Amino acid sequence: MGSEGLIGLFARQRNRTAIFCHFLQGDVERSVSFRDFFLGAERFRRGYRNAGIAYGSTVIIATEFSLEGMYAFVGALIGGLIPAFLAPLTEKQHVEQFAETISSIIRDTRPDAIVVTPGPVQDFLPTDLPTILAGTAEPAGSDSHALDASDSGSSSWPTPQLDDVAFMQFSSGTTGLRKGVMLHHRAILAQIEAFSQVVPFGEGDLVASWLPLYHDMGLIACFIIPLALGIPLALQDPLEWARNPERLFAAIERHRATHVWLPNFAFNHLRLTVPESARYDLSSIKAFIDCSEPCKAATFDSFADRFAAFGVRPDMLATSYAMAEAVFAVTQSPIGRMPTLLTVERDRLQSERRLVPSTGGPSSAVVMSTGPLLPGIHAAVLGAGAAPLAEGEIGEIALAGEFMFQGYYNNPEATAAALRDRWFLTGDLGAIVDGEVYITGRLKDVIIVNGRNFYAHDIEECVSRLPGVKPGRAAAFAVDNEIGGTEEVVVVAETELERERYREIGRMIKQTIADHVGVSAVRAHPVPVGWLVKTTSGKMSRKENHEKYARERAASSAEIGYFSRGETNQ
Repeated sequence: MGSEGLIGLFARQRNRTAIFCHFLQGDVERSVSFRDFFLGAERFRRGYRNAGIAYGSTVIIATEFSLEGMYAFVGALIGGLIPAFLAPLTEKQHVEQFAETISSIIRDTRPDAIVVTPGPVQDFLPTDLPTILAGTAEPAGSDSHALDASDSGSSSWPTPQLDDVAFMQFSSGTTGLRKGVMLHHRAILAQIEAFSQVVPFGEGDLVASWLPLYHDMGLIACFIIPLALGIPLALQDPLEWARNPERLFAAIERHRATHVWLPNFAFNHLRLTVPESARYDLSSIKAFIDCSEPCKAATFDSFADRFAAFGVRPDMLATSYAMAEAVFAVTQSPIGRMPTLLTVERDRLQSERRLVPSTGGPSSAVVMSTGPLLPGIHAAVLGAGAAPLAEGEIGEIALAGEFMFQGYYNNPEATAAALRDRWFLTGDLGAIVDGEVYITGRLKDVIIVNGRNFYAHDIEECVSRLPGVKPGRAAAFAVDNEIGGTEEVVVVAETELERERYREIGRMIKQTIADHVGVSAVRAHPVPVGWLVKTTSGKMSRKENHEKYARERAASSAEIGYFSRGETNQ
């Protein structure tokens, strides 16, 4: 596989008449063969060249979710350019926030061109940035170029070197500004080869997905790897899926899909939103793979129970630990077998940061394995001063191996902070037990109250299950308690209940956290639906929500009766 390169893998598929992608948008599904897909990509490759964009240039793809955007990405890749998907402007996003995001990315990345769908995005672009319009035959202005795909030269496939950058992924930005992760051809090939050993695709397999392509799970697992290996897809618009989640199940049934990747919240979203009266045949599935967020045993139990009548079995559920800096997957639990569960002492997990086996009971907690490491990757668990920790001890996960990135684009400071010798410091907290990796949280999302460690996602999960709280719409973070000399927890939770009931739900939030997590130093802050900020990958942005909470509290601190809105800290 390594000798022919990524472009060689694509070339194997370019003339196949078999269907590559069933693309569903609205009520219309369009099926495109491998051959027609690569013809669309070739149209963009020629268009870039005719627009004077030089080999090795960086191109941002900021189109709407569309086949045109996919053509633009692969056309740049096979043309020796460095493409990167950027999350598009959506109806749920504040225009000012989008403008700030795209401006900062353009400033930091300094791309040579950008591909957009004609529309309001053009208003936020620098006038000197070459802009290519996807899906149109006419330029929108003097600084925009229609896609001229006329053949003005050889259409032979380029042969980038293995150590050339193939494309970039932007980090999802949960803890800071988005960074361009540079991924080289060699690393991508190593990921595909290792991934194929732990998730073996075969005849008749098909990937169903609603995942955005600007996130590593959607881009790699549900686009690049299937395209390289000749595996068909059934794709749909992420926003349309969010409005009507059962569309995924309909696609699985219609196309007999075998593989689905989902972040943990999506399992719960499906469970809570698919109508009780609905019936779908999901028996074709080989693996629903939980990825991108801490994987929860309770999530799997409830998902399997809810959809057992649809043909979902516990052995269909798998876990993975993945990140853009490793191209995609770092670990993978065995397909066809439930992930390993550990029952541990909750108090020792919080006070000693260790996974100590427990016989069960109210003082225990269950943690779920993300599986063994993929071939070619190495992991270490680091404590204070980067000292290696023993098995079962929780520390920062560090990674090294064949498919790790080599740095952030145009960002030497972030690269130096993340890479130490050959090791990437992930910022994730976890432990290794019997060769399997357990992720417990993020380094910056640990809240220390009276010397005990609590994980923000554990608090958010128990709050999200409360009646009256919008599922998946809770954010937990720490604020300093100057009187107590420690941190206390703030939980902002969205609710559809009227404001008169905010104090009631605030007390319920505090009691639930005390009962299930064991921390009582909590400020509960109910807010209306739509208040919380999420990242482009659907994760809760604790940093931005913390800042928003602080601004609102500062503005309201002089008002009489501030806590009457529902916030309680006693």
